[in-house]
Amino acid sequence: LCALDPATGRSRTLIKDARVGDLAFSAADSSLWAVRHLNGYSTIVRIPHPWREMNQVFSFPYGRDVYDLDLSPDGRWLVGSMGEVSGQHSLRLWDVNTGEVRSLTGHPVTITGVAFSPDSATVATRDRDGMVRQAWRIERWPVTIGRALDNDVVLTEPHVAPHHATIDLVPAAI
Repeated sequence: LCALDPATGRSRTLIKDARVGDLAFSAADSSLWAVRHLNGYSTIVRIPHPWREMNQVFSFPYGRDVYDLDLSPDGRWLVGSMGEVSGQHSLRLWDVNTGEVRSLTGHPVTITGVAFSPDSATVATRDRDGMVRQAWRIERWPVTIGRALDNDVVLTEPHVAPHHATIDLVPAAI
């Protein structure tokens, strides 16, 4: 992992042999979130400021890869596209405070990009032709995704700690 000074064009090594990509910056705490690839495994890592060490957050089984990360501007949610060796794709949403993860399935095509709105209230996905295909408003749990082309997806979560806001992912106007 290297830092580049745009004014001078000089770079400096922050972490040698980090093997990370798909970086997402947290404006909330200046940390970096990334996917580390090593020996065929993908691991989400958090790199706290000043970016000298990595902390493993979650490793995926062989044959699964997460990519196209984005972090909500408020720093609460991490979202990424998950691809499996079977060819299936889904969207994963992590609560960065608790580590809880939600799998949002039902995408008709490969997800090639994900992004949060500036107010952290909407997640949108893009497919390989660059078109935004789905967007969800984050309001409360349980997670309700609505109708995809091939199914209805409703996810529920029985545990909602009182100090956490509840959310509901519902289709947003695109």
